[in-house]
Amino acid sequence: MLKHYPLISITIGFILGIIVQSVFQIGLYFLGFMFLFSIAFSFIVMKIIKTKIIEIPSFTYSLFPVFFFGMLLFYFQNKDEVHYPVAEQFVKDVKMVGRITDIEMKRKLDFKFKLVTDSIITANKKVTGKYVIICRVKAGDTIEFLNLYKKLNPGNVISIKGVYNKGKDTRNPGEFDYRAYLLKQGVTGFLSVKNPKDVEILRSTVSPFPSLIFSVRKSIAERIDELQKPQAVGLIKGLLLGDKSEIDNETKMEFINSGVAHVLAVSGQQVGFIAVIFIILFGRVNIYLRTTLTIITLILFLLITGLQAAVLRATIMALVVFAASLSNREINAWNTIAIAALAILLIDVNQLFDPGFQLSFVAVMATIGLYPYFSTWLKELNLKNKFVKAILVMFFMSLAAQIGVLPFINYYFGKISIIALISNLFVIPGISIILANGLLTLFVSTVSLQAANIFASAGDGLIAFLYWLIKISATQDFSFIRVPNFTLQDSIIFYGFLFFLIFTLRYIKRMFTKLLLIFLIAVNTVVFCSLDNKNLLPDDKLSVMMIDVGQGDSFLIKLPNGKTVIIDGGSSQFNYDNGARVIIPLLDYLGIAKIDYGIISHMDTDHFAGLVSLVNENRINEIFKPDLDSTDKNDLYFEQLLAIKKIPYKYFRDTVVTDEKARVYFLCDTHKSPINTFKINDRSGIVKIVYGKTSLLFVGDAHIKMEKYLTSHWKNFLDTDVLKIGHHGSKTSSGENFLNFVLPNISLVSVGEQNKFGHPSQVVLDRLDKLHSQIFRTDDEGAVILQSDGDQIKKIDWKNI
Repeated sequence: MLKHYPLISITIGFILGIIVQSVFQIGLYFLGFMFLFSIAFSFIVMKIIKTKIIEIPSFTYSLFPVFFFGMLLFYFQNKDEVHYPVAEQFVKDVKMVGRITDIEMKRKLDFKFKLVTDSIITANKKVTGKYVIICRVKAGDTIEFLNLYKKLNPGNVISIKGVYNKGKDTRNPGEFDYRAYLLKQGVTGFLSVKNPKDVEILRSTVSPFPSLIFSVRKSIAERIDELQKPQAVGLIKGLLLGDKSEIDNETKMEFINSGVAHVLAVSGQQVGFIAVIFIILFGRVNIYLRTTLTIITLILFLLITGLQAAVLRATIMALVVFAASLSNREINAWNTIAIAALAILLIDVNQLFDPGFQLSFVAVMATIGLYPYFSTWLKELNLKNKFVKAILVMFFMSLAAQIGVLPFINYYFGKISIIALISNLFVIPGISIILANGLLTLFVSTVSLQAANIFASAGDGLIAFLYWLIKISATQDFSFIRVPNFTLQDSIIFYGFLFFLIFTLRYIKRMFTKLLLIFLIAVNTVVFCSLDNKNLLPDDKLSVMMIDVGQGDSFLIKLPNGKTVIIDGGSSQFNYDNGARVIIPLLDYLGIAKIDYGIISHMDTDHFAGLVSLVNENRINEIFKPDLDSTDKNDLYFEQLLAIKKIPYKYFRDTVVTDEKARVYFLCDTHKSPINTFKINDRSGIVKIVYGKTSLLFVGDAHIKMEKYLTSHWKNFLDTDVLKIGHHGSKTSSGENFLNFVLPNISLVSVGEQNKFGHPSQVVLDRLDKLHSQIFRTDDEGAVILQSDGDQIKKIDWKNI
């Protein structure tokens, strides 16, 4: 096959070189020698081919030079190691001076821009050098905020003050290492600014071309804001500008669950649509002028959408098609996509590791490679109804793309959308109509805003209807299945079986045999992919994970009998919900479909709020909580939600929940005196778990008053191996008398990095040191996993399993 598609073989060799160099980091001298040697070797092979002494496919002699060239290019594009400007994760009151290179579209409450620094000044030192920092101005729709956004342009030299942080690394199992991803892009941190006055323009110089593109993007965004309803704004900006930041996380998750997340951003579909529109518009024009105008339009669209991988791929493929058409050459889809991949990777080899690049190219390759097989089956059906035939064509094209990207979807999202094949049938045509209407609305608005409002209203209605259909698709019990622990090894197994299937099907004539083979290969793929699954929370052991939810509490517990408990869920704020963003993805990664017992220590938002998302998704079977406080709106709302979702709940009583091996004790009756007279923190649920000779004690945010009650009421029963330190290590908790009763060997502190409360208190840490208690903190190391076999407790190094 490869001899008919020489560009494919060259691209494969080039990509393999990039991958090998990224893994092994081979030195320059060896790479240079091997590159020159491979050229000499290829020259000799060419001579042999010319003499016809041996028959060697002509494409093979170029593979080695291309392979080593890929390695060399990766080396040169990544040879300058990127360093952080400061050692600390968080630094307050940082001043930076530098030049703006890129500005993102404004959202409702903030906007971001990239800054290349000249100098960075902290309280302790001054750092000079070129560091790429993403600056975020968070001030909302104030006059100062809006004026700053209007004044800033790429190329401006500014002074800016704020709080620096390096970005979030992998804090919990299964999480994406965003910090490492940014570092590969050359970004060395964030600067958060709350006051627009802390941004000062020192020189109003501009970069002409980037400023022009930014002005056009900003004008389009402002016109969309003016014409469309808020619900529609996010999708329209995603389709036309590649900016999906205004689409809320719940909507994004619904698109993912229904298997249509690919339409949220600009893709090759939009490029093809725009190309067709302009070919029709310029239909009466000379072919060379028509092609030139269409190419110029596509390049402008590419620039306006921010050079996204899918758009760049589609634009390059379109340019190749136009060039072949003008030169009367045959168009080959495989060679065309190879040219697009080579062009992008020659500019930036690191695009190969970008999810957008991977999903875009694999989807197209799968469609090119697999659809012909489905097309053959369609022809055998000999359908007469054109509408049914068109539906089946769309269905099988979608199926081909879904099969191709399946490992990537599993790896990045941890789930397979079963309903995707159906939802794509109405979503893709719907998006095309919405895109056409959006372009028409913008065009009409240049002539008449009143007329444009009519088209905008139609677009709002279409988008609302589309969102409704997607919500229905995403919320069915059969919409998707979760696939935990999907790895690179699983991807190799999947594609290996897929290629074997494609190769074998060519030689099988009977349909029954084909279907049987497909079934057997599918079963074997599932079995082989499950062989390397990690089990961080094994059966027949007591496992406790202190989840890193920032400044809050959340503990996931698996009892020896396999039942699961979650104590608290961290906070939920307007821009970040720990339940949706941390806990649910963690449960999916661990393969936990539902929590058996949810325990809410008390109704402070940094403890209960994250569990609201789990309740909304019916991920908890039963809740234990303090008695209702009728004066607390949060408490009233939460119990109403539990009633709506039909989740049973119980109040804390002095009871015990047992299984065959472990016991869960509740040590506070929030209905009885004196506990019912305590303030909210001192009414925290106190939970002790005992397994064999080992035990753990969880005390929520209990203060000294509750600790006195516990020591007088439970006395020596408080003696525990592991203590969850009260109130994040505040000096209002963990009194000396209480600690002397507990005598913990291990102390767990759930606390946010550089939190404003100064938790944990040095006083508490000193008390624990006196007891020789080993301290584990989420701000230092992220999530912490402890496991007990009934005799001893050990810490699990989950990052290196």
